[in-house]
This record gives sequence, C-alpha cells and structure tokens, in this order.
Amino acid sequence: MSRLPIGSLFFVGLAIVAWSELNAQASTAKATPASSGAKPIASQAASRADTSLFGIWRVSRGVIAPWVPVKEKNAWDAKAWVGQSITFDAKRVAGPSSLKCGDAHYEATSYPADALFQGGLTETVKTAAKNLGFAKFPVAGTSLNCDAGLYEFHKLDATAELVAVNNVIWTLDRSPGALAVATTPAGVVQRFLEAHFANDMGFDAARLASKKVFFTPSLVALTKKYFAKPVLKGDAPDIEGDPFTNSQDYPTRFSVGAPITTGTSSSVRVRFFDTSSANVVTYQLQLGGAMWRIDDVRYDAGPTFRELLGAAR
Repeated sequence: MSRLPIGSLFFVGLAIVAWSELNAQASTAKATPASSGAKPIASQAASRADTSLFGIWRVSRGVIAPWVPVKEKNAWDAKAWVGQSITFDAKRVAGPSSLKCGDAHYEATSYPADALFQGGLTETVKTAAKNLGFAKFPVAGTSLNCDAGLYEFHKLDATAELVAVNNVIWTLDRSPGALAVATTPAGVVQRFLEAHFANDMGFDAARLASKKVFFTPSLVALTKKYFAKPVLKGDAPDIEGDPFTNSQDYPTRFSVGAPITTGTSSSVRVRFFDTSSANVVTYQLQLGGAMWRIDDVRYDAGPTFRELLGAAR
C-alpha cells in the first residue's frame, strides 16, 4: 500500500451521505446465487459441518464482480446491501432478500484461486483474487446450501468474508466497528468508511462539505479554510492521496477496532488492507451534545490530518 508523503496529500472527491444508518434494501435477485456470471465447477467442499459463519455480520462494501462486462456494470447495484445485517444460525439465514432462507446446511471449503466464486475470476486468477483482498491460497470458506440456493463464502480473515450475489461481491464484516451501535465512536467511523468506500474515495470541497455531519465544527472550518486557498494552474495540491485511509493506492477493505474512550474524547484504530499489506490509521473523535464526530486522523508517522490542513500554503 503506498503511503502518503509527509505534508503531501491529494483530495479528489467524497460522495454525499446521510447521517443515518445505511438501510438500503436489497433489490430483487437478477441472478441465482449459483450463477453469478460464471459457470459452476465441481464442488471441492469438505464433507464436514461448519459453524464459522454463525452469528451476526454487517455488509460493509460491495463491488461489481470482475466477470461482469463493462457495458453491463451499471445494471447492478453495489450499494444496495451496504449497512445491512445478516444473521446465520444452524437452520436459517436472516438478511437481505436473496440471502434470506431456511433449511440451511453449512460445509467447510478450501479453494485454489481459480475456483473462487465458482471459477468466475476473469483476469489472471491469482491477480484477480489478490485485487479482492486474498493473500494466501488455498482460501478457506463455507458453502451454504439452503432453500434459496447455493452460496459460497470465502474467508479473508476471522472478521471478513466475501460472497458473490447478483453479480456483486459483498464484504461481510464482524469487526468491533461493524457490530457497534451507530451512535458510538466505532459505529460512527464504521458508517463514515462504508460511505467513503461506496463512493469516490477522493476529496474535494463540495463533496467534503456533504459529509460535514461526520466531522466536528472545528474540523469543518479548517477544511473550508484549506480549500479557500488558491492553487495556481499547473501546481500540485498541498495534500495528495486519501487522508482517510493514508494511501495513494486505494485499499480493498477496512476493519474498525474497538474505541478507547476517556470522557468526551475517543480514539478508534482502523486497519486498511490492500493486495499486499495492512496500514493502521487512528480516528480521533469528540463528543458534542449526544453525537460523536470525527475531529482528526492520526497516521503512524508524520503530521495529523489537521496539521496537514493547517500547514498548507
């Protein structure tokens, strides 16, 4: 993962989000779970029951599957499930419409790169798999067979799984942030990053203003001051990269940790993953009234987000 050069970040644009729980309803399934654009391959599932999926998960991200032709990508909605919960138990699944089912049976699996997503990866398979966040092969997972169809879940780590439904690859998350109440420090950071990853992960004045509800008033004022400074034509901006993930090459996913809170201040560590490494960023939040808001972003070295904004010419 490329790190931000000290004192130099580049903002491209953030998308508009609401300060409410993301609750988009899943659209009606346009493809069966077992036919997400790829031809099924022979099952390599081990013949043993698997309980690793049991419990509550949150959908934190969706990306259009790589096997979808470019001209058809707009036909699929990669945001519909973001923010929704999925609960797996021994006999049923409660979640978005396409995943809601009964008579559930789970088996542990182990797949090489070319068998992930029922053989649907279309590039050089290991490259395609690594671009989705897989670092080692074979990949462990779970095959779910229920009355709605067959679903293959592929494990990224103990808190994250990928599943392809409706030509979208969804990230299921059970990190502390994913399971946190929306109004808690970790819950605020989780929802901010879900919105950040669901849209353009860059930054400009208009798009940052649309996200001001996530930030303290003083941080909002500092960003307005930064963007009010003129930039000469042909000059690079003072800030390059994505300050919210501390990267120039956007990460594939995030994992929000538990908060450390003292009085009206709280810090939340977030791990960002790309194809080869993990990067840790700490979000600083302040309690104003009944609402926690982001006040600063601290990196593993160098100035903080606030300091970078203030140091800009």
